[in-house]
Amino acid sequence: MTKDNHRMTEGDFKEWRDPFASIDLFLDLAIALGEFLDQYHQSKGKLPYVLNTQSIEVISYEPLKIDVKAPIHDVSGYKDSQTDDMRDDLYAMGVVLYEIKWRRPYQHDDFNANHQQSIDGPVSIILMMQKLLFQNRSDGYQTAKGILYDLKKARSQWAKNTTIDFFLPGQNDPRTQLIFEPYLVGRQAAKSQLLDWFEQAENGFGRHVVIRGEAGVGKTSLITQGLKPEAEKRGWFAVG
Repeated sequence: MTKDNHRMTEGDFKEWRDPFASIDLFLDLAIALGEFLDQYHQSKGKLPYVLNTQSIEVISYEPLKIDVKAPIHDVSGYKDSQTDDMRDDLYAMGVVLYEIKWRRPYQHDDFNANHQQSIDGPVSIILMMQKLLFQNRSDGYQTAKGILYDLKKARSQWAKNTTIDFFLPGQNDPRTQLIFEPYLVGRQAAKSQLLDWFEQAENGFGRHVVIRGEAGVGKTSLITQGLKPEAEKRGWFAVG
């Protein structure tokens, strides 16, 4: 199937699954994205936009060649609302790969035990995807080089034997940024409730939410660490 110079949208998930259902082509795509991020991070730092399926143009399949551009909806100044944490790009890469491979929009609990039965594929690939998609960036991949090492290892095994041996991801993923991590302690129930309401709002059921509490208990942290990453990935996050 030829889809040269096509920019992906949500409606294309099913159609795009046909070529990328094959493990070898899916790994080739993942490696191409990883190499793009590695080169960009080394030369310029974090992407000035949020990587998504609309960012990718497939130039050809044999051999696989892609082009990565700012999403159509991106506007100048978008980076002003973002952090400089390059690991956010790796998380976005995980979302893109998930949506292409499993042909549906990614939801933050898709790798929970209740949903994993619908996620098929070699165990090592699923573990790599889980590591890319950890909400806490300290638990995920720290560098593009780290995910590239694992992807190329899997690709090499698949090329030789059409199987991928089990291995733990991230064993060759050195930390290159000195980052003092923000931790959200004891707020998992409140965070989950906010994310549930956010998903309801995406489906047309909006609401007003008021968060009350004494000064210093973590109201702002709950919003910025619990809701902001998902909101920025799927739309806009505004403060004022």
